[in-house]
Amino acid sequence: MEYEPQEENKVSGFVERMKESPRTVSAIIIVVIVIAAIYAFSGNNQKQVAIETATPTPEASTQPTASTSPIAKDGKVTGGATAAVTPIAPIDKNTLMDQSKALPEEKKTDSAYIETAVKGDSLTTLSRKAATRYLASNDAGYQVTNEHRIYIEDYVRKHLAKQPVTVGSQETISFELIKQAVESAKNLNDKQLHNLTKYTHVLNT
Repeated sequence: MEYEPQEENKVSGFVERMKESPRTVSAIIIVVIVIAAIYAFSGNNQKQVAIETATPTPEASTQPTASTSPIAKDGKVTGGATAAVTPIAPIDKNTLMDQSKALPEEKKTDSAYIETAVKGDSLTTLSRKAATRYLASNDAGYQVTNEHRIYIEDYVRKHLAKQPVTVGSQETISFELIKQAVESAKNLNDKQLHNLTKYTHVLNT
């Protein structure tokens, strides 16, 4: 209990000094105001940060944009909704038969076609004639497209001996070689077929 009067004396002495020194009171009030202002500013700043964080930016939007295409130039689906690649239509058997009939008169042996070159012919065009004749009179076992035909004629050409083609020269192209080309073409996937589409115009010339 001896300490209580001392504490009261200290408090009363502090109060007396405060009354006698207005400058000290003013300084304390200013400090309190500054502290309160800093606290209030920091609180508003935190609220602003919270608001900005909660607001989605345009980059974070999950809505698709009109300029985004799910399909690449090569036909691959790059993302987004799955898009079907345009199917390649098979060539009609009657069309093959008509094209075969439009060719020069057929010459063949028991195992091969004998193609006679005319003006403008090459190993490729001779291979094309033989392949057209074969497809018109034989079942490939699958639906043949013009893309398959391009592959078949190129396969045949690559397996022929390289030699100059002149008007009247003859090229013997075996049925077995064409059959191998047809079987190989059967394994082409959609991407490979679409890559051959740009060459199919030659079949109509």
